[in-house]
Parts: sequence; structure tokens; C-alpha cells
Amino acid sequence: MKTSGREGPNRPPQARGASGPAAHSRRSNPLLGVELGEDEQRYIEGGEKTRPRTALNQPAVERKYSVGQVLLLIVLGGLLLGTAALIALNLFFPDWPRRKPLPPPPQASVAPQAPPVALPVVAPPPAQQATSPIEATKLMLRASVKGDTRTVYAQWDIRPDEIVTIERGVQVTLAEQTEEAAAQGDKLNLAEYQYRLSQQSSTEARVSQYRGDVLTQIYSLRRVGPYWKLYNARAPDR
Repeated sequence: MKTSGREGPNRPPQARGASGPAAHSRRSNPLLGVELGEDEQRYIEGGEKTRPRTALNQPAVERKYSVGQVLLLIVLGGLLLGTAALIALNLFFPDWPRRKPLPPPPQASVAPQAPPVALPVVAPPPAQQATSPIEATKLMLRASVKGDTRTVYAQWDIRPDEIVTIERGVQVTLAEQTEEAAAQGDKLNLAEYQYRLSQQSSTEARVSQYRGDVLTQIYSLRRVGPYWKLYNARAPDR
């Protein structure tokens, strides 16, 4: 197409609405795909030199910690805080671990106890004794059958370990004879026997035991105060 006048070189049309020199269009870097600023664009096109900029939109390096590392950091932090707290307490309160001793609990008032009253010792009644030779002999035999040694020994004027009789050539003590009589118990019927005073003086007496018309035993007694006491028993001579 013909034009009038001198034709100049082809130039891109000026953007509408732009005033003054033509505004530079913003270009993008074909490698990074990011939009370049005016300084970078002029630097690329050979224009004014600009100081290099750091890489655009470079993502920050993220540090990742494992769960174990996080827990270890928490524990170490707690230990450091606890140690610091103890040090501070020891500095400002040196006596804080020591507690003041608690006052002793009030003791309940105990009423003084009265001393135990000693119970009176009741003495046993005196053993029964007889004032006649025949009664002393019967009392001794009845107590022997019942095992009442206290009454038995009260009718004798000898000790339990002394010889009271001789049976078939064997000496028998008062204790042995009393034990033998108690062993017989109810087997010995004293009602079958009769007692006669065969000899008596002011100090001595002799009582004979009969079973029917048969003489079975002779008891020797003597007077001790108002009572009559046995001191020997023997079988009759055959």
C-alpha cells in the first residue's frame, strides 16, 4: 500500500491510554514461568544493569522433627524448669524442706484407777474331827471311800508318808492305803461292817472291825487334845 511521505520503520502501536514514553510491557520468564519486573526485563534486553536478585518465589526450607525428638525436647525443658525452680527455692527459702514439728496430740485425761481391792482370803472350814474312837474310825473310812484326803488325814496322828500297816509282809503308807480305798469306791459297802471298842484308857483306845462275827481289822488310836487320832491299823492274828 502506498503512503504519503516517508515511511519509517514498523513500530508496535502504542498502548492506548499510555501517556509519555511507551510503557514497557511485563514479560514472563519462559523457564521459571514467573512474571519479571521492569529491572529484570531491562537487564535481559541489555538495558541498564541491575543488581541480581535472589531466586524468586523460592519456597522456604521446612524443618521436620520426629515425635521422639519433640518428646525429648519437652522432657529436657521440664527438667531444666524443675532444676531452675529448685535452685530458686533453695536461694530464697533455704529452710523450705524442713517442716516445723507438729505439737503432740493432746492426751486424754485418764482418771486415776483405784488400786485393786484385795479380796479377803476365805479360809476353808476346818476338817471334821471326832471326839470318840469309834466315830473317828468310821469318819476316816467314809472319807477314804469318797477320796476326801483332807478329812482322812485329819483323823490320823501320822504323816501321809509314814507306815500305817503291814499287809502280807509289805509295809503300806497312809497315802497308799488312802489311794487304794478311794480306788475301790462304791465297791466297798461300809454298812456290812460293825465297830466295837475293845480297849480304852484316858490316852489310848483300840477299835475292832467285824464283818458279821469275823474280825477283819484292828485300829489303834490315841487322844490328841479333845480328839481321837489313829496311828496304826493291822489285820488280826490268825
